[in-house]
Amino acid sequence: IETKDLDGVAGQRFSVCMDVKKAEDGTYQYLFSMGQDTTRGGLYGNFLSNNKVRFGLYRDNTVTTSAYPSDAGIWVHWCFVFNSEGNTFAIHRDGVAQDLSRPAALGTTSASGPLFLGVDKWRTDSNGYYHYPFSGAMDEVRVFAGHALSQAEVSSLMANPTTDGLGLVLALTFDAGAGNLGKDYSCRGVGDAVSVTDVAAVTGKECGSVDSSALATCSR
Repeated sequence: IETKDLDGVAGQRFSVCMDVKKAEDGTYQYLFSMGQDTTRGGLYGNFLSNNKVRFGLYRDNTVTTSAYPSDAGIWVHWCFVFNSEGNTFAIHRDGVAQDLSRPAALGTTSASGPLFLGVDKWRTDSNGYYHYPFSGAMDEVRVFAGHALSQAEVSSLMANPTTDGLGLVLALTFDAGAGNLGKDYSCRGVGDAVSVTDVAAVTGKECGSVDSSALATCSR
């Protein structure tokens, strides 16, 4: 899924959170990617084949010291937080900050543009299909620009997914009816779009529903 451009991430604090139920363990698959494939020009979060989780600013990343080999088929809340004060990484699993291989980045990110959910946006095959797609279900996606969520805020968000809040630029609830992958209520009732390319941007937030055909370009 490709959203419209998200402002306020480059050089700033940001947080990307979501509920995830992956279909299989032991596979390399992306949750999100954004920006350019240059050092700290992009950002991403992904599962590794050893069942650890990685969070990076492209070529400047951290990995959880723990692996999670039994997550397939269960809902887990993941939150990826970068704080430009000290250039620190944080990965929260079900509201708890995880130990990381490298807690600090070498600098901030210059990432800008749309956020790609469920794929590695920088790699495609000869048919144009994205590599390392996410296999499973995703819900309650939230992106905060200019705001690094605290541990308490992450726990609160996990229990009560907000559609408003400091720095919130994307809120996808995925509560649509038949034929739609999800709806975005972050703009409080602005009309639904019929496809991902139709999503209207209002005050920097994404509004509308995303058709399931948006995933047609994903392949292993």
